Amino acid sequence: MTNNGASIFSNNALIFVAGELVTQDTGTYDNSGTIEVTGDWTNNSVAPVVFINSSAGTVLLSGGAQNIQGTAVTNFHDLKLTGTGNKTQMIDATVGDSLVLNDRELATDTFNMHVTNTAPGCVTRVDSGIVSSLSTGGLARNMLSTSTYLFPVGSSAGTWRYRPAEVTPTSATAHTFKVRLANTDATLEGWDRSINDSTFCEVNPDYYHMISRTNGTSDADVTIWFDDALDNVYAQMAHWQTVPRWENMGIVTTVMNTSPLLSSVTSSGWGNYTFPSFILGTPAPPLLLSSSNTIICVSETVTFTATPGFTLYEFFINSISVQNSSLNTYIASGLASGSIIEVIATNPNCNGYSNKLTITVIPAPQAGPDYELCKNLIPFATYLDTVAATPSGGTWSSPDPLVSPNLNPDGSINHLAIPWGNGYQIVYTFGGCTDTMLLDVTGALAGADTTACPTGAFFLSAAQPPGGTWSYLDPTTGIQTTTNIIDPLTGEIDKGDLAGPITFIYTSQGCPDTMVVTLCGENDIWVPNIFSPNGDGSNDIVFVRGEAVDYVTIVIYDRWGELIFDGNSTEVAMNTGWDGTKRGKELAPQVFVYFMKGAFLDGEEFEKQGNITLVK
Repeated sequence: MTNNGASIFSNNALIFVAGELVTQDTGTYDNSGTIEVTGDWTNNSVAPVVFINSSAGTVLLSGGAQNIQGTAVTNFHDLKLTGTGNKTQMIDATVGDSLVLNDRELATDTFNMHVTNTAPGCVTRVDSGIVSSLSTGGLARNMLSTSTYLFPVGSSAGTWRYRPAEVTPTSATAHTFKVRLANTDATLEGWDRSINDSTFCEVNPDYYHMISRTNGTSDADVTIWFDDALDNVYAQMAHWQTVPRWENMGIVTTVMNTSPLLSSVTSSGWGNYTFPSFILGTPAPPLLLSSSNTIICVSETVTFTATPGFTLYEFFINSISVQNSSLNTYIASGLASGSIIEVIATNPNCNGYSNKLTITVIPAPQAGPDYELCKNLIPFATYLDTVAATPSGGTWSSPDPLVSPNLNPDGSINHLAIPWGNGYQIVYTFGGCTDTMLLDVTGALAGADTTACPTGAFFLSAAQPPGGTWSYLDPTTGIQTTTNIIDPLTGEIDKGDLAGPITFIYTSQGCPDTMVVTLCGENDIWVPNIFSPNGDGSNDIVFVRGEAVDYVTIVIYDRWGELIFDGNSTEVAMNTGWDGTKRGKELAPQVFVYFMKGAFLDGEEFEKQGNITLVK
């Protein structure tokens, strides 16, 4: 039957076409009944729509293999499939009310069947009724609720499958989703199954779904169905993303049924439809990689341990295989900072992929060279200089109980409180890594100050530790010398002309200590009888002078008996002296009387008096 531009009316009537129905030119239909066709539906009409006046009728394709074809898209109201063969699209088509598949296959090929009715139940099927598609073809449905919309997709190409999908929008706004069952290995269509995020033991090798959101922006629950006996047992869903690879879609809900009933996996609130490819997967068995430490010191070894129970373990460092055996442990040494370690473990039918561990290697700290400290030298607080230790910013400590209480974390140390000793351990720690230096604490004890009145050679006190040497300061020049020392090791001294307080120095292990020995000389005491306090730097002050003096005092009076100067101690008499003034006022030239008394080192006492003349 051919409609060559006519307007055909069917008022609740049946128009039966035993063969092909062709619409040409401006042909239209005002159909409120049923148009049943046993051959192809061919629409070549140039009219804007082939069904006019909101035709609410049905087109029934009841023959064998039939095509929906032509040069114009047909906007069916109700499309119902019966008969014995597949119904194949050779062009896009729409259904405004209901698509009834019954037990037939609607093969959209590379074209789209778009159901614009937003009622969730407007697409139905029984038994083997499916919508199959190729390439970019598919079944599209308009949605305007948060109900579940069924896409009864399947395929008879190769192994016959009915593996529907369901879409449940999260908002009751206008959306359009399109679904296709790709009844083939995803790899063959450019979605390489071997490229995944390693959370999968396997992604479905038999089929996958193309799910597109062509209108709207809301998320949706996506459900994909499978047969636990004919396919596999799946418990996860993956989506192809821009890495690019199959990425785990996270937490899903799985409903398990026994074949022939289908089971399902649902991802709730999914919003990424940048790529249309969705696939089911089997989760990889849990494989955890742990280590004895992820922050190590240079040259330390690290033990990596993977979850036991697998047949084979292959460990990788920076993607390079370093061990492939049945051992679930690997001991690594010589790692560089930033090294990435992972493991793949194998069961008979599946691989497990571990997490990745990144190792941080701390540079070897350097405490510095071994150190020697002298207890006799002050200051003592900063010998562990943080500038010398590298890297800077570490801390100091000591395992030695004699050192530890006297050592601060910043390296300052009270070594005066540490007994003499060699090989004290001082530890510098940076980032958990350590270096050890040795500390020697040395010192010298010359002995207590004393007074001696030898007539010839004599020995100094027994100094500690043994093995040091003696010297003294020349009382005239202040220069350290050994002139009168007979034996520097034993401390045997030749008194010679030494007299008065002599500073002796005992040096051991680089440490000096001093003692003052006051040596008796020939008893002698005197005061100059004239001086000239005129500020010329010569003979301006009167001092008491003597040898082997233990103590002395002196008082000076003018001729009228008034006290002018009171040298009431040895220090004042012999070191301060009188400058010729009275209460800071210069005195005129005249003669003064002094009275002096005291004692020598050997105990002899003396008293003297005399005159002192002040001249200008």
